[in-house]
Amino acid sequence: MQRFVFKLFSGLISLFAMLPHSMAIAAPQPFAYGADLSLVTHLEKNGVKFRQDGQVLPGLQIFHNHGCNFARLRLFVDPDGTAAQVNTLAYTLDLAQQAEALGMRILLNFHYSDQWGDPNNQSIPKAWKDLPEEALRQRVRDYTRETLEAFRERGCLPQMVQIGNEINHGMMWPIGGPLHHENGGKKWIPLGHLLKAAAQGVRDADPDRTISIMVHPACGGHAEAAISFFDNVVAQSVPFDVIGLTYYPFWNGSIEDLTQTMHQLAERYKRPIYVVEVGKNWNGDEQSKPFPDTPLGQKEFLKAVIDALHGVPNNLGQGFFYWAADWVQSPKWLESPEKSKQWEQRALFDFEGNALPALELFQGKNAESNKAPATLTE
Repeated sequence: MQRFVFKLFSGLISLFAMLPHSMAIAAPQPFAYGADLSLVTHLEKNGVKFRQDGQVLPGLQIFHNHGCNFARLRLFVDPDGTAAQVNTLAYTLDLAQQAEALGMRILLNFHYSDQWGDPNNQSIPKAWKDLPEEALRQRVRDYTRETLEAFRERGCLPQMVQIGNEINHGMMWPIGGPLHHENGGKKWIPLGHLLKAAAQGVRDADPDRTISIMVHPACGGHAEAAISFFDNVVAQSVPFDVIGLTYYPFWNGSIEDLTQTMHQLAERYKRPIYVVEVGKNWNGDEQSKPFPDTPLGQKEFLKAVIDALHGVPNNLGQGFFYWAADWVQSPKWLESPEKSKQWEQRALFDFEGNALPALELFQGKNAESNKAPATLTE
């Protein structure tokens, strides 16, 4: 009987090893109680004060104290500093080192642009715009490798990288998109080449494959669109390890829509899934039913997202990253603050910088193991 069980177990291991990468179920990682903290030090340098229980503390320290174990940091190629586009390599390295010192894992979000990349905006960096297509691919690969080597030298190598941000309509237009315009389907081949170049740059810097590669479209509540996108990614032989989704209830449907999308993606692609951008008003008139625009409504919403992630088959719902968690008091740091109010009403701090109840959910089931015994010093 023991010999039979051993042979059966050995056979299952061999079968698992033979599965193509796209079908293998990745080993689960610690659940990510994460936040996009890309602006926190810039805000503080411009006078923003973050408070926990009435006490002013460094923003990163407050997230650490609440059990945040994963910091998402975006990176622009050559930003001009306007419209909150301050995320240069030097700035991001400094911020990553501070997060690393607090025991947080790092998700580096490559935009491959000088400015915001999203479903409606994906521009080639100015310094790259005249490169022939093959040279552009090589530049993407080299830039990705060089960036990660800089992080390694500073002792804060990311555990995960995004090769593009909200790229469901492509990236680096007009080479890799837009996919949603007429004849956009023809852009999939050059987009695939760009994504493969980015992924190869990651592997050049990380031959031991310690860094997970994420592909991130903005369609968390739209299962059909998400499947169409990832079917094309797989068809282009783009190597990736994890799936990232954007989910805002005012744009991406209900919690039920998110749940359906994640379940279908998990069963089809067998990869870990992160809701890598999520947010909900604590104030205002957004009215994303059934969650009111109150601090407790925001907390109830985030708990529903966490519960949906825990319900993904095969433990493939791996965590969330709250977007613009630190986006407060924009008149102090943004040249056009009137356009920023919607994000201030979705932050995890009120208008005076006081931590909101939703931050309590970052404690999670394993908060103590997530938190390093560290204190951030200025």
